[in-house]
Amino acid sequence: MTNTLNPLKITNQTMTLFTAYRSALEEFDYQEDPLQVEILGKLQILADSLTKTAKVSLVKKALRALYQTKKRPKKGLYIWGEVGRGKTFLMDLFYEELSITRKKRQHFHRFMHDVHARLKILGNTSDPLITILMTLRKILI
Repeated sequence: MTNTLNPLKITNQTMTLFTAYRSALEEFDYQEDPLQVEILGKLQILADSLTKTAKVSLVKKALRALYQTKKRPKKGLYIWGEVGRGKTFLMDLFYEELSITRKKRQHFHRFMHDVHARLKILGNTSDPLITILMTLRKILI
């Protein structure tokens, strides 16, 4: 990658991840990476699934609440690889293109740092990870 500018500024909410990716490649003279393209396909499926869930009508939400049917949690995607392969770039692209408004972007290392800081504060609390999870859930949902 030859340019350090944020390529996400050139995207908009109506573009697919592939279109935004190709625009960034062209704009910043990046090379297409077949593994990144493969991950983009999986991220696009996840984005479509999350967007579909966000658009559930009020009637469906009311019926679900009335009959207490549980929503199935969405499966996420864990991306790993060598330093400099574009993982953060792809996640930034995914986040920027995701058309839902209630979302939070946090790098894995920062997230884990936050969890460990919370663990230290909680000390010998029973099930500290459950406590942290419930706190984060309130913040994010």
